[in-house]
Amino acid sequence: MEESIEARLDEIFKEWYDEIHKKEGDDKKFTKDGIMFNENIPVNEIEDIWKKSSRRVLFLLKDQYQHEEKKWPEDIRDWLRVTDFDRNKDRNNGNNKAVTQKEKNKELQSKILRKLAYLLWGLSKVNKDTVDDWPEGNVNKAFKDGRLKEFFNTQPFALVECKKTPGDSSLKDSILQGNLRDYGKFLKDEIKTLNPNIIVCSGNRIFEFVAKYYSEIKDTNEPQTYGGKYELGDGTTVRNLTTCLKYYPGSKTVVINSYHPSAPVGWKYFEKVMSPFRAFIREHSEF
Repeated sequence: MEESIEARLDEIFKEWYDEIHKKEGDDKKFTKDGIMFNENIPVNEIEDIWKKSSRRVLFLLKDQYQHEEKKWPEDIRDWLRVTDFDRNKDRNNGNNKAVTQKEKNKELQSKILRKLAYLLWGLSKVNKDTVDDWPEGNVNKAFKDGRLKEFFNTQPFALVECKKTPGDSSLKDSILQGNLRDYGKFLKDEIKTLNPNIIVCSGNRIFEFVAKYYSEIKDTNEPQTYGGKYELGDGTTVRNLTTCLKYYPGSKTVVINSYHPSAPVGWKYFEKVMSPFRAFIREHSEF
């Protein structure tokens, strides 16, 4: 019987966790991640839908922001489902904070999750017939009429923190690069296990890491590169973008350079990803 994605990730996380403790000490907490869990769909069914999806979207973020000085272990796959742990935590604290936050997440009241939902919709749905539409306007309509929320809560996608120890409101490039250097083999194993075919990288360092991985390890074919442009709904070009998408034809994988979803860049967050992806779809309508 084939090992489940969840079981294989648990093995990777244990090795990763042990290596962190060996290098950094026993007080470090660990963030688990992967394909997002769902209250109404069993994990094995989510994995089956994921494997059969023609577009499997992975968002690679930096690290899990925890605002309190004392950090805690977390499994961000649970962000869209209320667990017994959440209910017990609320009962013990005499409030409804944990459950309320999960409900807000599912309603897309979190700005970060809403941005990810916009991209998930665009990357999943744009095709040769809609590639010339200005897509953010279409996603706004889907958000207002509830279709985006329903899609986000039912369509499997993966969310992964590259640095597994939780951090603060910002992360220095030097620390991120150090983590990619010291623990990059585990991140590569996680990506291999998830087997996405669209990877959205939150920043240059992660984009460079993933592009190098596919060039040197997974894909011997030269990547095809795509730029884009910041464009308004009336077709006005605000600014042209240099290479921010690489397509690896051997593994049929798209790697995209994005802003981090916490970046205050407005509609440019969406267009930095979708503009080069539309250029890619114009040449690869079969994707």
